[in-house]
Amino acid sequence: IGGFIPLIPYFYVSSPVDGLIYSAEITLVALFVFGYFKSKVTGQNPWIGSMKVASIGAAAATAAFLVAKLFQ
Repeated sequence: IGGFIPLIPYFYVSSPVDGLIYSAEITLVALFVFGYFKSKVTGQNPWIGSMKVASIGAAAATAAFLVAKLFQ
């Protein structure tokens, strides 16, 4: 189910570029929420933990996008 979340916007937009933008936004929010609850369970500061998870996810997505552009 978690892997399906980033795909949901592509079913509702006509342009793949719009789907990518909405998918990135939804994924970032999902990572933030996941990081918040993970940090609560592990006893860390939830806001710092959520920012860590969201920023690592954003960095990984950016790196994947740039590598895909490089080998296009």
